[in-house]
Amino acid sequence: MSDHEGFEDVWDTLICGPDYCELRSLGYLADFRLVEPTVRLPENLSTGDMGEIDSRAAGAAVVELLRTDVVVAEWRAAVEPVVDRRTIWYLPTVTAASRLAEVLCEAGEQAAVPTAKAPRSDRRRMVEDFRHGRLMHLLNVAVAAEGFDVPDCTVVVHLRPTKSLSLHRQINGRAL
Repeated sequence: MSDHEGFEDVWDTLICGPDYCELRSLGYLADFRLVEPTVRLPENLSTGDMGEIDSRAAGAAVVELLRTDVVVAEWRAAVEPVVDRRTIWYLPTVTAASRLAEVLCEAGEQAAVPTAKAPRSDRRRMVEDFRHGRLMHLLNVAVAAEGFDVPDCTVVVHLRPTKSLSLHRQINGRAL
């Protein structure tokens, strides 16, 4: 099967599950509110072979955006009414995540970047520090997107543009 063929020979029926609102009304997901930023990454970022946004181009755009104080200022405004503001940030590259960590530290915030290259024990410590409130910001590139559960997370910030609905839902699900 090629990348562009369907699954007609595999399945006859597509069963759609409940959406966020239905799951929330049934008590399976936490209540949430979506905050739209006033600044946006460029919409014309290059894409790869499969149509996904190129992470290097997105990373460069995020680093450029971080030259201003808008990102942290908008995060602070959005979380002002929130008592527990533990935030998982999703970024396209380690370079962008490292730059955001610097920006947050300059603003007096505690942040960590658990990369795949970091020893597993360091990543576990970062997650535990986040879970117990000793660390307020977990900056993620690809370590905490799918199958990562931190029920104590109250805020998720998307700085990783994607055209993948399933990835977008996985990222949203970290705080739900």
